[in-house]
Amino acid sequence: MLMGVTLIFWGWMTDQPLVGLILAFLMEGPHWIPIRWNFGEKAYVRAWSISVAMMLLTAIILALGKIEPETVRIFVSWMPVFLAPLQFTQVYGFSDRMPLSTFSYFSRKKMALDHALGMTVHQLLIPFTPVYFTLTLLFTAAGRNAYHPMFFPGVLVLILWCLWALIGKGVRRKSALALSMILTVTLAAIGQWGLIMAHAWLNGGIGEQSSHYGGDVTRWHRSNTNIGQVGKIKQSAEIFWRIRTEQAPSPALLMTAAYNKYVPSGQWSYDTPDQLTQEEDFLGVAAVGKLDRGNAQAEDEKLYYTPDKNGIIQVGEEARNDLPRFSIRGATDTDALLPLPGSLYTMYANVQDLEVNSVGSIRITPRHAVIDTIVRWDGPFDREQAPFPPQTDDDHSLDEFVPPQERAVIREIVDSLQLHQMPIEQKIETIRSYFSENFTYSTYLRINTQLNRKWRKEQKNERYRSMTGRDSFLAQFLLEEKSGHCEYFATATTLLLRQAGVPARYCVGFSIQETDPKTGELVLRGTHAHAWCRAWDEKNKRWIDVDTTPPSWINAEQWNNNWRQKITDTLQRWREDFTVWRTQPENQAMAATVFYSIGGAVLAWVAWRLWKTRTRIRKQFSQKRSIGVVKTPLSELEKWIAKKIGPRPCGMPFGTWVAQLKNHGDPTLIEEAVQIHHQLRYDPQSSGGDLREKLLELCRNLKKT
Repeated sequence: MLMGVTLIFWGWMTDQPLVGLILAFLMEGPHWIPIRWNFGEKAYVRAWSISVAMMLLTAIILALGKIEPETVRIFVSWMPVFLAPLQFTQVYGFSDRMPLSTFSYFSRKKMALDHALGMTVHQLLIPFTPVYFTLTLLFTAAGRNAYHPMFFPGVLVLILWCLWALIGKGVRRKSALALSMILTVTLAAIGQWGLIMAHAWLNGGIGEQSSHYGGDVTRWHRSNTNIGQVGKIKQSAEIFWRIRTEQAPSPALLMTAAYNKYVPSGQWSYDTPDQLTQEEDFLGVAAVGKLDRGNAQAEDEKLYYTPDKNGIIQVGEEARNDLPRFSIRGATDTDALLPLPGSLYTMYANVQDLEVNSVGSIRITPRHAVIDTIVRWDGPFDREQAPFPPQTDDDHSLDEFVPPQERAVIREIVDSLQLHQMPIEQKIETIRSYFSENFTYSTYLRINTQLNRKWRKEQKNERYRSMTGRDSFLAQFLLEEKSGHCEYFATATTLLLRQAGVPARYCVGFSIQETDPKTGELVLRGTHAHAWCRAWDEKNKRWIDVDTTPPSWINAEQWNNNWRQKITDTLQRWREDFTVWRTQPENQAMAATVFYSIGGAVLAWVAWRLWKTRTRIRKQFSQKRSIGVVKTPLSELEKWIAKKIGPRPCGMPFGTWVAQLKNHGDPTLIEEAVQIHHQLRYDPQSSGGDLREKLLELCRNLKKT
């Protein structure tokens, strides 16, 4: 029953209790199902082929979504199901071993060639049941509930049970078992710790670390920039999003997240108004209907909108045809952020949930691995709230605050440019000209080595606010280096505008630069990730995008369009397009029908072949055993013996099979019982009633041991 309990435990840990129960019933079935098959080498190979086919099909289905740590975990956790055909041949066959060459096509070909050349071929046979038990226990750790408090004790109980069975009833050495358990506990603890560390590493590192700007792992609560770092910034050429313009124009910038608090260490974060937590500040975006899909509407399709100053969009204004419109498609995760225009109006999305916070970051809980959204923008309002009011009469607004460490240098530049007396449009143009004429764009950061060494010392002492005045990274950029990437320009512009009396926020996202010549789609890659700022226009009560990075950055961020990248892009497009197609409600029924039809046909064919083979074998053995067989008290114990040592393999003599009971009882008693059994069966005429009575007594004693 050990295998059955292990499979039930696996089903519990992987959140698949019904599957685990079915597998447990199937693998423990030989204890009460009197059916066997004479599986040979071809049957083992076919079972392995079925297992491989199941793995490949599952891998393809999972890969059509998005390959990530969660995808790998799901695939690995189903390994006991994939290997079930091989274990079936072991528990329902007449042999408890299979050739090792079953798992290698080339090994089988070599053995066939050796046999054809007249060479001696040695088959290495292995018992697969211990392998299946070990793998089932191992892949239990990949389950959703592997962090449950009962996981570790459950694994220990199953290992103890296994060791107890291996030691044997007559020679159980408590000291050896105790030593084995200590070793097992140590290895299990190390293994669980390793899995936790590996999972954290695959998810982007232990603790909270984020990319610098706009990329796939941008987080809404903070942005760890590359300000103050040394070396060359490398961006991925991977396609994150694809845009198809349905009604021109397309936006130049798509904002993923916005932040309002800067720390001189180079980090932007997001502080909420009214003492709310960051999670409380996220509010659901209202759904008003189902549009833009014609006759292909489904019950779960929703049209989301950004509330205007009065909190509503008038009836009939949800799908204004006079507004620009585009569709955006890409792979996404739970709680991911969507790159959208700042002046978002409405958007269609087949998602579970859509939320927006006060600074306009839109968070999504998708239904599928790839999202396909239709967006209307450039309406009469913005998706973020107006600048936050000061908390007290003496405080600055969060959107106007300049850190004291940066204030002197920022004020010096603002005064030199005479920004205070200008209207907002002139302020923005003056700052843009200042950076364009006096600064250069570079992805190779060259902050002063001495300054960097000082900052590392500050970090080591866990002091993050001791650097002031001209010693800060931003001051070094503005006064000395005058060369940097978009994070420097966006941060400096945000603080300059704040010092000049304009509320501003730092934001990250993508700049639209590339058009696919074949499809006409606008492509957003990692190399298109960008940072800029949003400034508040008090006259029009609107936020406007302000990008002061020198235009040369577009040419500096060129990606290598080689043949390997083209193949990667094509495969990614196919995968995402197919995922969108198969998740459309009108296509799901057809895909499910095809999948279940093919799967049902394969299962029916396998069941038919097994049934035909089972019928032939049972008929053959029933005929053999019905001809002149003398029954003895020992032969009547065959079912009881089978429960102890397993069913008798095909062709194995009864006495040899019963002799395996020596590990479960008195060897002398078993040997004497087998000897009398042979005498009664093969020489019944010379055997008297006393021998039968004696054998009957021996069998009673055997069942007591």
